[in-house]
Amino acid sequence: MKLFRKIFLSILFSVYCFLGYSTGMITSDTVTTKFPKTGEKSLLINIDPIISFVGNLLNGSSNHLFNLSSGTLLYRKYLVNNISKRYRFNAILNTESNVYQTNNRFPDLLYNHTIRSNDIQLTFAIGKEKRFHFQKFSLYTGWEFLSGISHSSRKNNYTYNKSDENSNFNSISNLPRLVSDGAKNSFQIGVAGILGTDYHFYKSFYVNMELSLPLVLTAKLINQPKYEELSIVDQKIVEVKVIETEKPTLLWGANFNSNQYFQFRAGVVF
Repeated sequence: MKLFRKIFLSILFSVYCFLGYSTGMITSDTVTTKFPKTGEKSLLINIDPIISFVGNLLNGSSNHLFNLSSGTLLYRKYLVNNISKRYRFNAILNTESNVYQTNNRFPDLLYNHTIRSNDIQLTFAIGKEKRFHFQKFSLYTGWEFLSGISHSSRKNNYTYNKSDENSNFNSISNLPRLVSDGAKNSFQIGVAGILGTDYHFYKSFYVNMELSLPLVLTAKLINQPKYEELSIVDQKIVEVKVIETEKPTLLWGANFNSNQYFQFRAGVVF
């Protein structure tokens, strides 16, 4: 639903720009002083969390959380001939813990645990834009080279471990438990084509909508799931043994990064 909402807003914004130009609201020969001048700079942040929050309120969704797990900073330096350099930093950070409680019967209680999930993605990009000014709108096309790293992992922290005692325990040997599902670490490099528009409310403040299509080459190191075995004697856990796993697997691939198709931002000029 988030992707469809972004597509709808993109189409709506594009139609408004087109209608404004075709009806004379926007004219290419009426460039005002609202646009940044050569040598000036601007800094933008993404406003996707605000759009998602307002959208959830309007459509009656029960999810009214203001999610700040992802963010983008875009720095621009304006050059001559309507050219601008751009430097972009994107971060996606998701960390959460969930408690899984089965029951107090043996051996189910040995699988009670808290699972901790970590998902991190960092991207840095550098590129250029060519701008086409109208009355308040600035349309641009461009490109950027990008690189990034990412990490994803799930780890189980069990309630009962070595030396713990419980009257419900029975003697057992080599009971397997999953410790982690295998961390995934990756490195990406790529190139993206860019098409976007800026709307300048004032010289120092504007909003931005951007469509990009990043083609990314990825090297991914996948660790194997990790297990342990525990043994109980006389209602006490006497041993927790880590099971040896196979070596990590290295995979290569190329894909279009759908996490960064659409961006909505607000920025200031200085």
